[in-house]
Amino acid sequence: MTRWGILRAVLLLVGLLTLPFAGAATLSFGRDVNNAEWTQSSSRDRCTLEQSIPRFGVGQFVQEAGELLRFEYVINHHHRPEGDLRLLAMPPLWRHDRQPRIIVAVSDSDGNKFVRFEREVALEMMQELETGMLPTLEYRSPLGEQGLTRVTLEALKFTPALAQFQACLTQLYPYRFGYVENSEIFFASGRVTLGAEEINRLNQIIAYVKADEAVQWIELEGYADERGLRRINDELSQKRTEAVKSYLLENGVSAAMITAISYGERKPRDTNRSQSGRQNNRVVVMQLHKSPPPTPEEIDEQKPNRVPELSPTLPDSAMPSFKPTPPESTSAEPPKEVKPPPAEPPSYQKRFIDLPDFPIKSVQ
Repeated sequence: MTRWGILRAVLLLVGLLTLPFAGAATLSFGRDVNNAEWTQSSSRDRCTLEQSIPRFGVGQFVQEAGELLRFEYVINHHHRPEGDLRLLAMPPLWRHDRQPRIIVAVSDSDGNKFVRFEREVALEMMQELETGMLPTLEYRSPLGEQGLTRVTLEALKFTPALAQFQACLTQLYPYRFGYVENSEIFFASGRVTLGAEEINRLNQIIAYVKADEAVQWIELEGYADERGLRRINDELSQKRTEAVKSYLLENGVSAAMITAISYGERKPRDTNRSQSGRQNNRVVVMQLHKSPPPTPEEIDEQKPNRVPELSPTLPDSAMPSFKPTPPESTSAEPPKEVKPPPAEPPSYQKRFIDLPDFPIKSVQ
């Protein structure tokens, strides 16, 4: 086939791919091939690989700690997609051996500033860019019924930037700090053992603490619902707190990082009048801190706002009972007179009563 024959075949295929947009007036955005650049930025929370698109916005690969890879267009132009759009892999003009193809088609786009594609599409776009293909976004633009917007990413210099991006991915934290900063470890009624869901949550926290050296200490607070004896509830909340602390220690968390206190049924986090509320009170609350722990002086300043008898080192026998005393009677009514029991009858009466009956003879 001659060179012109190849070109005609490519143009015919492109025409077939763009058939739904046939006759559309095209508004094109993209970088000049001589000025194509990919910029990589990295932190332990977020990695990005992006190409700025003049007059349109930015196209970028993004992965955040604990999240999956995605690709997104950040559109600063007023021509935003509304309705159907599609993402194509287009060959550059000099690649006669490659043919254009549709990567994905999307219906009902809402004109948002962001157009996002999930991990599978993002990986496919990376593969196309590595082979020199040009990911191209096409959608109807608000220029009238025949308006078409086409946004093209250039593949030049993509491969070396991709290597830097992949190196950044290996350094990401396993999760975002906000995801593990505050956690609740729940327990069944009367139980102090960790369930499978709670162990999975603790494993996530442990993985983050080991990865992020900025975490300075972990605060544990144990609670119980108010059903049963107060002494038993104090023991339950303390054992639950110890169960969480022991799991952290067994999996490599330093004991110097952990502070723990148990409140029993005092300071309830929810109502005890419902089943769900009592479930919320059978909990150990965990909080990760990146700031230094409070000094003894700061703790002393907070003592008026704390309950001193809840110290985990205070023995149960020394704990005050907190049983309310009954209110004194304010009524002015005089006390009722208590009548003594009736006196026992005299002995002669008793003897008389106990005498047997004698027969009475009639007088003739």
